[in-house]
Amino acid sequence: MKKYLKIILAALLAVSVFALSACTDTIDGNNSADPETTAPPVDFDVDPTVRTNYDIETVSGTPNTWSTKTSGDETTLTFSGLTADSVYKISGELKGNIVFNVNESYKIELELSGFTVSSAQSCPITALAGDEATITAKKGTVNYVFDTRDDVSLDETQYAYAIHSEIDLTIGGQGYLMVRSDSNNGIHTKDDLEVKKLSLDVKCVDNAIKGNDSVTITSGLLNLVSTKGDGIKTSNTNVSDKGNQRGNVKIEDGTVNIYSSCDGIDASYNAEISGNANVNIYTDKYSSLSEEITDVEEGYYYIKSSVNTYDYSVKYYNSDSDFVLKNANYETVTISRSGGRTTYTYFYKVVKPNGYDRLNVYAYVKGSQAQGQENDYAYKSDGKALNEDYDTIEVRINGNKLDTSWTNFTISTRPGGGGWGSEGNPDKGDRSTKGIKADNEVKISGGVIYIKSYDDAIHASNDAELENSETPLVNVTISGGIITISSNDDAIHADGRLTISGGDVKVEKSYEGFEGTFINISGGNVVVVSSDDGVNGSSATGEAVSITGGYLYVFAGGDGLDSNSRTQNDGMYFGGGKVVVISTSSNNSCIDTENGYKYDGGYVLGICPQGMTSETTKGTVNNGKRTTSSNLGALTTNDFVNIDNVLTVKLPAAINNSFAIYIGPNDVTISKTSSSGASLDRNGVNWKV
Repeated sequence: MKKYLKIILAALLAVSVFALSACTDTIDGNNSADPETTAPPVDFDVDPTVRTNYDIETVSGTPNTWSTKTSGDETTLTFSGLTADSVYKISGELKGNIVFNVNESYKIELELSGFTVSSAQSCPITALAGDEATITAKKGTVNYVFDTRDDVSLDETQYAYAIHSEIDLTIGGQGYLMVRSDSNNGIHTKDDLEVKKLSLDVKCVDNAIKGNDSVTITSGLLNLVSTKGDGIKTSNTNVSDKGNQRGNVKIEDGTVNIYSSCDGIDASYNAEISGNANVNIYTDKYSSLSEEITDVEEGYYYIKSSVNTYDYSVKYYNSDSDFVLKNANYETVTISRSGGRTTYTYFYKVVKPNGYDRLNVYAYVKGSQAQGQENDYAYKSDGKALNEDYDTIEVRINGNKLDTSWTNFTISTRPGGGGWGSEGNPDKGDRSTKGIKADNEVKISGGVIYIKSYDDAIHASNDAELENSETPLVNVTISGGIITISSNDDAIHADGRLTISGGDVKVEKSYEGFEGTFINISGGNVVVVSSDDGVNGSSATGEAVSITGGYLYVFAGGDGLDSNSRTQNDGMYFGGGKVVVISTSSNNSCIDTENGYKYDGGYVLGICPQGMTSETTKGTVNNGKRTTSSNLGALTTNDFVNIDNVLTVKLPAAINNSFAIYIGPNDVTISKTSSSGASLDRNGVNWKV
């Protein structure tokens, strides 16, 4: 074992520095650097070659319950016949595998004390039966589990994991454990999985750690690498016999670093981060330790639809007079099967011309409406900024309009199938490369979180049906913590309600910043940088966007604050807080509502080019005043916009033919200066109120 010690101690030192730097990396000041750049990732390149030479002793419980069986050059070590809860300590090396097959009334714990197990024939550690199974790494020891088999995911007689349990499983101890699966999954249990105190490194092809019923991390230092799959995953959403909801992923403390080709965290019910947890997530091309699965092709887009009753055209435009319409042509259909159901997905191909910034998608009824015109169509999408990181526009009919979202045409072919027209493993479906994803709710109340994702960074979606017969809430709730996000798509997306009442949230990069049916910001320190809309409430009725407290800064390439609600003067609500919204697109507005907003309190400054500025004055102002200015002219990054005795803002980008609007308690004067003695925050803002 000494041959491994030097390698692993160096790796532990590296990840310890990594964890420390990530804990101190807050979004206050200007310190929001990528935590991965502060230290090298852990080295998983350890020789799995072992020989069989091990020692076992009974620590407590039933003595001498193990037996061995040799097949070829590998040995199976089986524990059975327990008459009490038992603990066994093992050291040395085993070429083969370990099996727990004990009476369901008793718990079994295996203490790893400088131990390596490696198998090219079987799942290295399997818990088949018992009350609960625990695997611990003794303090001061270095331990390894190697699965060197080929891909066995399609063979139901094999367990496609380095560690597999049919019962509740706890992985813990104050030592070090590396788990590596060259072609399969990492750690899995069909029931509940808990990790505590342990220094754990997992590298595998598909799911790094998965508990069908739940995954709970209460402490420890975890580095989880999935080269073609998810970092942490659950799959069940029913309720246990004891009344416990299944499917939750909870990280309560400790440091968790996730490098995944697909989703970082994929929770079938809720994903929750709290306490002093320190979580860093990298997906797809942003993960230095996994494979990149996106393949963006230039020159055209695909349109993806679940129905084939419409033809499509795309309008590319810069302004009302500068546009072109391109017709989409049918390309292919794909077929997937899951749970006895067959799903058809239709793809259409459309040319992507150069020189345009935005697009609309038109849907025409096949056979009765002509493509390529704007007068007679079935549905039309809202304007959308082009996103060069994606090649496919997914369309979905929502009421009387067409919703669109970005994705890619290709699907990863992960181990066990899962590609086009293939059933494959039921846990492997279409590619998703999100940071944190949940089918019911994402809840963040504490911790330090950094996400760098190709797809949405935080996502709650209503795409799945829950086994508990509930209707998914699909909410994202943030009440605390320090969150830094860089995403090629939405920073935070909630098909239900997105609520921020506390914490620090900084979106360094996104296509759309926040997107939800309803968005409520009542507290916290929130910064959003987006290439398209900054904050977008999609509900067609009610207060789609509500801001009643906290600090909000939005720097957007599209609309700054956008409400799709058609409710008269109620689509957006300002009831408190300090808000700065800057939009740089002449085809958009700093404040955009379908039918007006309502102001009752707080301070709001919006800056954008002139063009769609009539949107900014659609609304009622109670208990305050609205002031607009169209005479500031061109603004540069050397200019400041001042509201006397309220705030000063330094421009983050040049805006020609600028427009400014202020809504607050009193009448004010809006002015421009080329210098300011104000002490500015990290966003170039100085609040005087």
